[in-house]
Amino acid sequence: MRRIRKIYERGVQIKFLRYLLVGGVATLADWISFYLLAITLGVYYQISLLTSFSVGAIINYSFNKIFTFKCKSKKIFKQFLLYILVLAMYLVVTIFVMFIFVNLFSLEKMTSRILTTITTVFIHYLLHKNITFNKKIV
Repeated sequence: MRRIRKIYERGVQIKFLRYLLVGGVATLADWISFYLLAITLGVYYQISLLTSFSVGAIINYSFNKIFTFKCKSKKIFKQFLLYILVLAMYLVVTIFVMFIFVNLFSLEKMTSRILTTITTVFIHYLLHKNITFNKKIV
């Protein structure tokens, strides 16, 4: 029983490391997009956030489906709708946290974007693991 538990825990750890790797790539795309829009081009930071978040989300979904969770579900429409739902919940949290950092703590926008990602990453993982890519749901 102990051996089975260790194998299970190792699998969870590997899956989370894959999630962090994929998330790192998607986050980098998100941050670069945000920087280009908000800092370089001067687009309002909330609009920049929505745009860059969308870029990262597309990358995140694609690679997590294939690489992290190895989801072979053919119900792509249902799964993508779940992904959008989870993403919408996560986006609300992200906008709220970003607002707090920028407006209440008066942090620089790019610093706020990075801190927002760091403070919400585990919530994001759990939502996708238990909803978007849950084999019992899709």
